[in-house]
Amino acid sequence: MIGAPTLNQAYVAWAIGSCRQRVDADDCSIAIPEYAAVCPKCGGKLMADFEEWEEGAIPGRWRCAFAKLECETEPDIDDPEFDEWMRWHYDMPYVYWLPLETQMTRWINRRYWFDLGVSPARDAGTQNTRDQGSVPH
Repeated sequence: MIGAPTLNQAYVAWAIGSCRQRVDADDCSIAIPEYAAVCPKCGGKLMADFEEWEEGAIPGRWRCAFAKLECETEPDIDDPEFDEWMRWHYDMPYVYWLPLETQMTRWINRRYWFDLGVSPARDAGTQNTRDQGSVPH
């Protein structure tokens, strides 16, 4: 049969799927290890937050559509240094942050899958967001 996966391809797909860690949708953030990435501006540790998911290759296992990275050195919004920190950290987001967020989205999807408690068959053709539940896209 043309296009049918070989036994080796099926095993690799199973092995990759079984090695990924499960993350509950309620957790919605993952600490990025320093060996994978650090803040492109100050070298601080990063956290990845998720708001959108896509259905993965295995039914019931979702992957993040995009990982939003946040630096651990971000001051509280009430801190007088917050505005200056934001100007410095995000002065050129398409140069410093977007490529890193795209790379980390791929990195996360190779290592984690998300349990949203949503039936893929029931919500076919929808994209899940943390704030809005299932919405058509």
